[in-house]
Amino acid sequence: MDGIGEPDIEGAGVASILRKQAGGDHYGYLPGFGPTIRAGEFLLGYVNELGRVGPMPKPDILGRNGTYVAFRKLHMRVAAFRRYLKDNASSSEEEELLAAKMVGRWRSGAPLVLAPEHDNPGLAADPQRANDFAYQQEDPRGLRCPLGSHIRRMNPRDALSNTFVDIKLHRALRRGATYGPMLPEGQLADERRGLRRPRHREEPCHRGQRRHRDVHDPPAPRPPATAGTSALRGHQGR
Repeated sequence: MDGIGEPDIEGAGVASILRKQAGGDHYGYLPGFGPTIRAGEFLLGYVNELGRVGPMPKPDILGRNGTYVAFRKLHMRVAAFRRYLKDNASSSEEEELLAAKMVGRWRSGAPLVLAPEHDNPGLAADPQRANDFAYQQEDPRGLRCPLGSHIRRMNPRDALSNTFVDIKLHRALRRGATYGPMLPEGQLADERRGLRRPRHREEPCHRGQRRHRDVHDPPAPRPPATAGTSALRGHQGR
């Protein structure tokens, strides 16, 4: 939904195609995708966002056009999430609002930045409108979409533009599939379920995880745009 797992990559041709369809500007900055990312952020042997070619195996034929892949299995405590909503809300309407505040979007996909009080399925049905927003310009203090909401942490957009963090450096290619049965509506007893997904970057996994943490759950001292802890991810074992 936020382009975090499918950024536009230099040389892929995606921006030029979508510009014609969605009317993006001539720099390839498309709603939900953000700026075009250099190929070296994902593939070995190409210039990255730091302006250099990263280290890779020698000879070049063993590394160029290669990448690093991390496979992650994420357990999701769906019933615990539902119980938390019930324990901290006095009505079904408040439950929906609390869930939206934690995620950053309503269940329809409408973003809180553009629909802060009520769900707007019509807005969500338009992918361009549903992704065409920025935090620094429209909600710098997190009064609409909380600073610790999931989408705000996963894709800070312009919120960190005045800090040392470059959001282009934490992007990754990823695809996922669910495991376990869907939890029936209203059920509060959990089973094992979640996501399995591969994640592609041009650097070893431990360095990618550190960059990922610096944006999503950074250590102190933190810039104001990352105050607090991600409501869904927590401290990730720290």
